[in-house]
Amino acid sequence: MTEPGPLVAPPRLRGTVSELSRWAARPNLAAGLRAAVATVAPLLAAHALGIGQGSWAGLAGFVTAIADKGGAYRTRTETMGGLALATALGGVLGAVASVHPGVAIPAILAWATAGAMLRAFGAGAGSIGTSMTIVFIVSLSAPAQGTAAVLERGALLLAGSLVAMALSLFLWPIRAYRPARHAVAECWRALAVYADAVAAAEPRDFGRFRAALEEARATLAATRRGRAGETGRGERLLMLAEAADRTFSAATALGGALDAAGEPPDAPARGAAAAAATLAREVADAVERERQPAPPPPFPAPGSTDDADAWLDPLAGNLRREAVLGWSAAAGVESGKRVHLPDAPPPARETSPLDVLRGNLNFRSVTFRHALRVGVTAAAATALAHLLGVQRGYWITLTALIVLQPSAGATWVKGVQRIGGTVAGGIAAAAILALVHDPRAMLAVVFVLAAAAVSVLQVNYGVYSALLTPTFILLAETAAADRHLPGIRVVNTLLGGALALAAARLLWPAPERLAFRGRLGEALRACGAYLRTAARAHAGAARRADADAARRQTGLAVLNAEESLQLVLWEGRRDDEAEAGMAALAYLRRLGEGANALAYAPPADAASAPAVLAFGDAAEAVFEGLADGEPRAPLHPPDAPSATEAARLRAIAEDVAALRRILERED
Repeated sequence: MTEPGPLVAPPRLRGTVSELSRWAARPNLAAGLRAAVATVAPLLAAHALGIGQGSWAGLAGFVTAIADKGGAYRTRTETMGGLALATALGGVLGAVASVHPGVAIPAILAWATAGAMLRAFGAGAGSIGTSMTIVFIVSLSAPAQGTAAVLERGALLLAGSLVAMALSLFLWPIRAYRPARHAVAECWRALAVYADAVAAAEPRDFGRFRAALEEARATLAATRRGRAGETGRGERLLMLAEAADRTFSAATALGGALDAAGEPPDAPARGAAAAAATLAREVADAVERERQPAPPPPFPAPGSTDDADAWLDPLAGNLRREAVLGWSAAAGVESGKRVHLPDAPPPARETSPLDVLRGNLNFRSVTFRHALRVGVTAAAATALAHLLGVQRGYWITLTALIVLQPSAGATWVKGVQRIGGTVAGGIAAAAILALVHDPRAMLAVVFVLAAAAVSVLQVNYGVYSALLTPTFILLAETAAADRHLPGIRVVNTLLGGALALAAARLLWPAPERLAFRGRLGEALRACGAYLRTAARAHAGAARRADADAARRQTGLAVLNAEESLQLVLWEGRRDDEAEAGMAALAYLRRLGEGANALAYAPPADAASAPAVLAFGDAAEAVFEGLADGEPRAPLHPPDAPSATEAARLRAIAEDVAALRRILERED
């Protein structure tokens, strides 16, 4: 008889346990302390002024503080300002809708669906949607007596959000991206050292740059994993790291050619390497110091070498192009916009919010299906709470809202984390309520728990849930003097988690792990078709309306791929896989901008039109090959008669080449 083999957990369970025990990044104690101040300070102020219901201000301060994902001040101000208005409005409307279940249930259906649809407009808007729905649910459970009480609730919510904004933006700013900035800046410094060695004909160290690049990629992937859903500044830093890699490749090609030709240190072609080194140091300093870089230094003009060495000019020109593209990426880190040099192709026409909404109002959109699933589940949870008459029934709805994710796999992971954390937190809350009775001591405990919870929010959601449960039980429910509240919270959390899992399985279910490569393939095909349509529109062979339709299809496909990437991150895939996926999507968005600029540029002249049409056809064929995992020949820009056309098509071809290298690295 053979010995029994070791017990092995099922794959799903192993993945969930791994996710529960994995720490995505270091705890952010500063963010935790700031959130605790934003939560407790409004409560103390309301108490000192003799204002009742100060917990509304504390709730708004908490949700606004955790919505600060870092990034440019303008973006953060817009996100938190929008959240302040949305939470105040949600609190008012929730209080009004609480008069009767016949009003409350359709109201939460509409509000939760609209909040989840905001994900289509980006991570900041998605954060606003989740938080405003949470406040609406809490307000829906607490009817206000009279118009004055309703307006007071809205004012307290707005005041709490403004306190958190003041802390985050002025009094206590936290540099969330400082480690990533330092890592990316080190890439460019290592690149400068390498380029200096090329310029001086000295021995070169390949290892320093490669080590710096891998460290930057790992740091950026960990930052993204620790800040699920955030894409703005992290994406731009990621593109800057990719630009450093391309510039380094150009520098190695030029250096090898110079060495093979035996060019001396004062050879004119080495001037391109010296200029690239100067530019790289400026980029590194600008990124690290959070400022705009100075304009690129002058590079040697093509043809400056002797006739015998003219073959070096294309290599020097390639180095210049890649270095200047890196400068453009660095210049966009602060502004959030792609910066164009005077001789670059014109910027793309921005997609309007109406285009985004129209492109997502159909069942092909992952975001639309998820939003409808969230609305139906929230309404069902609210109806269930009324039907059962359970105490604090809004905890059922909140749990279902937070646990429910765009796919069944992510919902399973977050459901286990939420339920496990809530059970542990409920036990802790019961112990605290039994031991602590003084209101001032209770407030001190709330401060400590809120700080600890937010500090691990981006680290491990299960631990965050375990700390958040006693925080809110003590914060919002202490006045009730009900020692059974921890048990009620646990039971309601179990009901809400079960409802979310059932909804993920029954309401327009998605696979447990969305096939990211398949979604990425759809995005690649859509982008290729858009490039072809844009080229045809530019050459006069198609209508701009056709290009608009192709643009919307590309935007929808890229957004679906981003939703799939969120599942990849939730399921704990390797950071290098996540980084490659993020980089590929970043370049697809960039190529969408290039196609947009091509479609809306002045029409090509008759001499350039054939070259533009051929380029569009070749681009679509290349993207079809990339989507099938069988790359075709590289995309080469044609020799268009117009210098403007040549520059425009060359910029697109360079981005396609960068995307191709990323996909090959992923494979």
